[in-house]
Amino acid sequence: MIPVRTSRFRLFAAAMIACSGLLGASRAADPPLPARAETKSGAYGLLWLEVDPADAAISLNGRFMDMGVWLISLPPGSHHLSIGKEGFAPHQARFGITPGQSLRLHIRLEPQ
Repeated sequence: MIPVRTSRFRLFAAAMIACSGLLGASRAADPPLPARAETKSGAYGLLWLEVDPADAAISLNGRFMDMGVWLISLPPGSHHLSIGKEGFAPHQARFGITPGQSLRLHIRLEPQ
């Protein structure tokens, strides 16, 4: 698992797009997700995770991931996501990733 904070990814992606001359002056959308992420051990999938409220604690496969928005490269297979914040109902989910897959999840916690 290779976590990347979105703000760094957005800055890098924006710089790359700007250098290639493809960025319009009025475009404010998120950069597109790459179609495939690969490492020495083979193809990985990508998870783009957005959580509302942004300061909720995120745990992926039992590992604390901090807060905010993440672009995470994951090995293929089943993964467990746990999100919580005091005053909100906790959220738990299982999802699968296949090689080369890009999965976007937007999780909104419900107030208790």
